[in-house]
Amino acid sequence: MDSSSCSPEYSGNYVYQVKENGGEQFVVNIEQKSCACTKWQLIGIPCIHGMAALLTSNRYPRGRPKKARILQSDEVMIGGKAKLMRNYIVVRCSKCGQRGHNKTTCDKRDRRNVAGSEAGNANGGGPQSVQPRQASTQTQHA
Repeated sequence: MDSSSCSPEYSGNYVYQVKENGGEQFVVNIEQKSCACTKWQLIGIPCIHGMAALLTSNRYPRGRPKKARILQSDEVMIGGKAKLMRNYIVVRCSKCGQRGHNKTTCDKRDRRNVAGSEAGNANGGGPQSVQPRQASTQTQHA
């Protein structure tokens, strides 16, 4: 015997009266997951009467379940995707070391390279920087 041999009728408050072809009737409560035949309560799996009621109520999932998850408290939906909120995260730029932006949005030059070239000129090595040229032109005008 299968659930197609049962005809459920909705009685209200998630309660169905399920009639078998043989004439027997069973009361099924799909919210409490119980049936008058007590198989649903004993086994934990819906009996044929419970399945008939579930299929009629549209509470039985059909097909593949949708891919949805519960967001954490620190997540928000942006563009259909779950993203972490950045309320408590302090972003620091790896180029200039300042807070509030990252290296992609940094509008300053790479200070490490500028500092490195100036340090190289102070030791007498590396390419000539802008400062010595300005100093030499100032001495020519004076």
